[in-house]
Amino acid sequence: MLKALFPAIFTATALLATMTSSATAQEAACGPGSTVTSTPTQCVGTAHSQALSCNAIPSNPSHRMRMTSPMAVEIQATGNESQPTLMIDGPDGCFYAMATRSGGTAKIPGLWSAGEHRIYVGDASGAPNSYQLAITPE
Repeated sequence: MLKALFPAIFTATALLATMTSSATAQEAACGPGSTVTSTPTQCVGTAHSQALSCNAIPSNPSHRMRMTSPMAVEIQATGNESQPTLMIDGPDGCFYAMATRSGGTAKIPGLWSAGEHRIYVGDASGAPNSYQLAITPE
């Protein structure tokens, strides 16, 4: 009986280990101290309902990313049925973009300096709508 169960237990353990390492990698890629590499990163989140001004930018960063060296990167926020806003504050200054229509994309391409960059994702309506954030090295 035990011999018959061993393959099933081994397979379930291997599958669980794969799922756990996959979730950890996604959390690390989207976590508060993400380091940008040459690999594109996709994150999801919900725009904060408390905003700094015009109900468009949250008062706290939605994400943070670190650059170990200058790199050309495009950062974009896409809303399903909303108008996402995007602000990046870092060593190079503060940059802002807003989607022009519902379901649109707010994007900011650039050559970003080494250091920490705070990414704020909001919504033009001020409502807590979901978004997808893409960080794509160029």
